[in-house]
Amino acid sequence: IPINSRDEKGFDILLHLNLAKKAKKTQGSFYGSKAYQVTSRVDLSESTRMLFPGGLPPSYVFVATLKYKGSVVMEEWDLWRIQTKDEKPQMAVTLNGLDRTVMFTTTTNSTPSGTQTVVFTKPPAK
Repeated sequence: IPINSRDEKGFDILLHLNLAKKAKKTQGSFYGSKAYQVTSRVDLSESTRMLFPGGLPPSYVFVATLKYKGSVVMEEWDLWRIQTKDEKPQMAVTLNGLDRTVMFTTTTNSTPSGTQTVVFTKPPAK
């Protein structure tokens, strides 16, 4: 994936999460495109060591295309979350349909809580 004159190694996390075996396949946005219906009943949990044996790289790119349906439009949920075995957050991308925000949370040594969150808000239409 080319990013500002450097290349990031690509990684298809959906393949490694066995999404095709865990979620229902559905019609994609374009003919022939892969799409899966993921609900709260679908457990996509995997050991981080299985996905990233050497740990997360120092830099990475996260890309997702989503279509919201039903109550998820008004809920807060993690699109992606990495946590320790005792459920302490390490990294998360959280979507909040009610507030129309995307939150990125990561660990840091610069705050007492050990985490830092950046909130991206879509301004209202004019």
